[in-house]
Amino acid sequence: RDPFYALKTAYADKPAFNTIWGERNFLARFEKFDWTVGETFRAKLLFRNLSDRTVSAGTRWTWTCAGRSGEVVSAADIAPGALAEVGAVAVRVTEAMTSAKQTLAFGSNRWNFWAYPQEGTAAWPDGVTVTDDFGTMSAALADGKTVLYTGRSRETSRGTFKPVYWSSNWFPARDPLKATLGTWFDAEHPAFDGFVTDGFTDWQWYYLCQGAKIHRLAGLPEDFRPIGLSVNDLHFSLFAATLFELKVGDGRLLVCGYDLEQDRPAARRLRSSLSRYLAAEPAPKTARVPFDWLTQNFAPGKKAKVPDGSVVYACKTNWTA
Repeated sequence: RDPFYALKTAYADKPAFNTIWGERNFLARFEKFDWTVGETFRAKLLFRNLSDRTVSAGTRWTWTCAGRSGEVVSAADIAPGALAEVGAVAVRVTEAMTSAKQTLAFGSNRWNFWAYPQEGTAAWPDGVTVTDDFGTMSAALADGKTVLYTGRSRETSRGTFKPVYWSSNWFPARDPLKATLGTWFDAEHPAFDGFVTDGFTDWQWYYLCQGAKIHRLAGLPEDFRPIGLSVNDLHFSLFAATLFELKVGDGRLLVCGYDLEQDRPAARRLRSSLSRYLAAEPAPKTARVPFDWLTQNFAPGKKAKVPDGSVVYACKTNWTA
């Protein structure tokens, strides 16, 4: 909104913004976004009256969730400015709900949530080297093996789910790699065949993104496309990724910046999805690089002190996106 609390022209006709800033606010409270089969998704439904008129008792609203629908009724008048709990939703999480994201819709508002199977920690396929050590990774690739690399690179930073605050121009980032606007995902990539995602970071990515490794990349062929592209702030426009794959010499390299050891449903499901992918052939459009790309453009650099006392990683200066 502008300083006079009116919707800015560019947003005035956008339904999502009108829903947020409308006089009739439909709200929901639930404890988490990740649910597993056998649990019961529960949500409290609330109505916030921001108009100057009382909403009469007996007013009805509908909700839908995972193929079910219902109706809630206001038990008493809702005065201007008041917030009232008007009903609740309880839906048993089933296996059928794991194949797509689920949506709770109440009035004009909606919220996504995700259902996951009950599963343990997936084993990595035989013959796949899983390591965070650059030397071990290099040796395995030199032998033509498949590698899942979870370590550091020439320039690595730790990410967060939250995007930059307002503008990196007004609030300079000490680490430009952390100045992200989220992550773009190749949602159709076979690495995600077992993990439900859109092309952006929605709430199922929250704990995966917290502390995830972001790798700044250079020296790659024009046909290279990451599986997860860190969308760097426009003031820096650094080319970086959290998840990507390359053919290196005769070997196959999948780099994953996400912590797949977390004891959380989304982490277990992503690990399972990547495990199945590594047991299959690489995606057809996977780019190929010579083996010396590793040492020239990807090998971890030495830590160096800068005048303000923060730590950066030594790297080449001829980065190209």
